[in-house]
Amino acid sequence: MSQHPFQAGSYYGPLQKSCVEPLRLGSWPKTDLAQFLCAYEQCALQMDVLREADLKLVWERYMRVVSQCLLTMYQI
Repeated sequence: MSQHPFQAGSYYGPLQKSCVEPLRLGSWPKTDLAQFLCAYEQCALQMDVLREADLKLVWERYMRVVSQCLLTMYQI
């Protein structure tokens, strides 16, 4: 079984290009981005597919990481 190293650029580059840059161009304050990410997470949790405990936990963990990354990238 072959192991492939994680390449941060292949994940964070698209986040920068598709999320951070357009929001900066729109002059969003960081607080608005934080509120949007929170609302996005909560809306998804209302979907039937995420009512299963395991998927809900994975989604919450994913959004916690992505939100922190986006907020950090946004202020740099």
